[in-house]
Formats: sequence, structure tokens, C-alpha cells
Amino acid sequence: MYAENAWDRADEFAQYLTEVITYRSDEGHYKLNVNEFVVDSLEVWRSEGWLGTEVEKLDTKLLNATTSVFDIKWRDLNHDGSTEYECGWYFADKIEEKWLLSQHIVMACPD
Repeated sequence: MYAENAWDRADEFAQYLTEVITYRSDEGHYKLNVNEFVVDSLEVWRSEGWLGTEVEKLDTKLLNATTSVFDIKWRDLNHDGSTEYECGWYFADKIEEKWLLSQHIVMACPD
């Protein structure tokens, strides 16, 4: 999803998200609109030297007919050649026959 030059494809990513995303991390609990969650995040990451992200590991689980959870480990690629890992859970809800990401929970990556 977050391939090279992802900031040029923010509108494409936005179609897979609900209008408001619930975001949880150690810093708190936030409700972000899709623009804040995608466009603003991509621009911040880009300014910090981020080039793109690859999925290192993906586990999915269907919780019921309209809710699924994705446990993802991302490998971030940076301009200086370094890599970083980030992990999180994403919840997807089936809304009007379309799966949309609605929640994101940042979590520590297991060793």
C-alpha cells in the first residue's frame, strides 16, 4: 500500500478508509479524519526521510461477517538507507458491501 512516492497516491489510499479513523497509541486516543490520517501522515513521514513501506508480516482474522482485524508488521525504508519496524492492528468494517479500515492501534513489535 505504501510503495515509493506514496504521497502522490494519497487519494487512492483514502478510498479504503472510513471518513473518521479511531487511532490509539501510548500517547492517547484520537479520532482523525481521513485526510489527517493519510495525507498529513504521508507528508510528515516524507519530511523525515521516509521513502516507503513494505509489509513484513500480515495476519488477518475475520471476527464476524462485518468486522475483520489485521495484525501488520511494517518495514519502513528511509532515505539514508536505514530501516525501521512498526506494528499495529487495523480494524476493517464492511460498510455498504465495501471493506473500509476504521481503526488503527499502534503496538510494540514482537521480537
